[in-house]
Amino acid sequence: MFDRAIPLFQDTLKLRIAKLGPDHPDTLKSMAHLAADYQAVGKMDLALPLLEAMVQETTGVKVLALHHDISTVTGEEVVLFTLSESPLFRQAKKK
Repeated sequence: MFDRAIPLFQDTLKLRIAKLGPDHPDTLKSMAHLAADYQAVGKMDLALPLLEAMVQETTGVKVLALHHDISTVTGEEVVLFTLSESPLFRQAKKK
């Protein structure tokens, strides 16, 4: 099931990056969904760069390392999107 969704999430991510930009909340959600599907099919080598990009786009901080066993992708997604939607965080990122 997840492996069939991956091409759709890949296409959606490409379109959202092109139309909305890499730091738009909808683009970041697409990254999270694609990363979660990669994780579900055991492709952590593809999931980790997406998760790192999400963190960097949301926080402006380059990730040095993420643990290889990310079992809480959904929890991380919630934290990242909570941060990205915060007006104070958006103002800080623009500075």
